[in-house]
Amino acid sequence: MKRVFLDNGNSANILSLDAFTLMRLPREELKPIQSPLVGFTGDTLRPEGVISLPMMMGENPYQTTIMIAFLVVKMPPTYNVILCRPSHAILKAVTSIPHIKMKFTTLGEVGKARGNQSTTRECYFTSLKSPRKVLPIETETCEENPENRGRPAEELEEILKGGEGSGKSINIGTNLEIQIREQLVLFLKMNLDIFSWFARDTPGIDPETMVHKLSILPNSHPVRQKKRYFSR
Repeated sequence: MKRVFLDNGNSANILSLDAFTLMRLPREELKPIQSPLVGFTGDTLRPEGVISLPMMMGENPYQTTIMIAFLVVKMPPTYNVILCRPSHAILKAVTSIPHIKMKFTTLGEVGKARGNQSTTRECYFTSLKSPRKVLPIETETCEENPENRGRPAEELEEILKGGEGSGKSINIGTNLEIQIREQLVLFLKMNLDIFSWFARDTPGIDPETMVHKLSILPNSHPVRQKKRYFSR
């Protein structure tokens, strides 16, 4: 059978309904199944049923045959069969994508199965033509709502204030005890020169730590990268 896809990321063996019909198998052999197939995007697909069939891999004399339970699914005519990861483990198969080739164990030596590059490309283009579900992208607005801002747990009292436009002010809570408030105000006034209000108030910090730097060559010029064709 042609158009067989070896999918290491799949957990179910799938046989297309069209291939099942062409094989002229009686539909009565399909056993009902209640579990749906769930795709990567969350889409669900209800199988027609499940059937166990023997599958032969390789060419004589290096062949092996295993029984596989297939889910018969009505799907786009891209592939006839999709083999899952557990089937690879049973076959003890190793695939090579660049060579379009698979090796597996047999009773004799190592069996080989080679894909056809033209058929592979045909399946790829067929999958691109299949209708796909488009998921909308929701963008969040970043408008600031002043009503949703956090507020202090208590009212604040301004105890130290600089000149107009200086941006220097210190606030403390109004629920402090009188003795603690007096000690705190005295402490803040005595150490007012310690506060750093602006970047110029911290001359001891290395500019290499504070200044943003772009890791690019100053003499470089922009170059447009050539378009790559992944289907070749």
